[in-house]
Amino acid sequence: MKIFSMRCLIIALCVAGLTACSSKPGSSDIQKELAAALDCPILELSDVKKVDGAEVADKLYDVAFTYKLSIKGGAQAATNLFPEWRFLLEQRNLADIAYSHARVAQRDEKKANELDEIKKGIIARIGVLMPCQTLLGENRAAIMLADFYDSVKSNPDKAAIPFAEKVHGIGRMGKAESGWHFVGVPNLTLQEMVKTEPAALPRFKPLVPEEAKSSTSEQAITARGKLISGRQDSIIEGDNGEGPGFMTQSAVAKEIFAVCGDGDICEVQGKVDPRDGFLTSVSSVKKIK
Repeated sequence: MKIFSMRCLIIALCVAGLTACSSKPGSSDIQKELAAALDCPILELSDVKKVDGAEVADKLYDVAFTYKLSIKGGAQAATNLFPEWRFLLEQRNLADIAYSHARVAQRDEKKANELDEIKKGIIARIGVLMPCQTLLGENRAAIMLADFYDSVKSNPDKAAIPFAEKVHGIGRMGKAESGWHFVGVPNLTLQEMVKTEPAALPRFKPLVPEEAKSSTSEQAITARGKLISGRQDSIIEGDNGEGPGFMTQSAVAKEIFAVCGDGDICEVQGKVDPRDGFLTSVSSVKKIK
C-alpha cells in the first residue's frame, strides 16, 4: 500500500512540475526561450507551437516550431512606427553626407557641428521608436522594416504596412537544471508577413536643411582596396593610395565594418559624393582577404 502511495505521489509531482520530469521540450519551453530572445517593448509574441522534435543525444533535442510576432498595438501602431522609422533613417544618411561635406570639403566646423547635433537628435528618436535591446528582437523588427521598404519602392505615397510575421523555426535545445534552453541561435524562416491594406503614407518635415539635400549629387562606384580605419574618417585605399572615404561613425561605416575589418582587402559598391570623395550609400560589401 505504501509503495502504491509513493508511486502516486511521484506521478502527481511530475504532473504538477512538468519541467522537472519532462524528458523532452514542449511548446512552453520554446515560448520561454523565444520570449527572452525577442524581449522588446514594441513586440508581442504569441501562438508558439512545437510541431516536431527528435532526440539527438542525452539531454539534447531538436525541435521544429512556429510562432507569431506582432507589433504591440497592431496595425495602427505599425502605421505610426514604420513610416517614421524609414524617414529617420533616410534623414540620418543625409546628415552623414552633409556633415562629411561640411567638415571635409567646406572646412566649415560650425555647420558640421550643427549637422552633428541634428544627427544625434535623429539617433535618439530612432532609439525611442525602436527600443529593442536584444539582437533577435532588433533583427525581426528590421525584417518588417525591410518589407515596408519593398512596399514603398513601387509607390512612395501609398503602401501596405507590416504589423505581424508568422515564422517557422528549427533549433536544438539542451536540458539543464533550470530547464530546456536553446543551444545556439535557432534557424528562423518567414512564412507570412501580415500587412495592412495599401494606404496613404504620412509626410514628415525634413530635419536636415534642404540645401544639404539638394546639393548632393551622387555617382556609382566600385572600390577595391585596403580598409584603413581612422578615428574620424576611414578609407578604402586602392593600389594608387586613393579611394573613397567615409565617416567612421556613419551608417555607411556600420555596413562596411559588419563585413570587413581594419586592414582587410575589401570590395565596396555604392555611391559617392564627387565633391569630397565620400561614400553616401553602400549596396554591396565583400571581404576579399
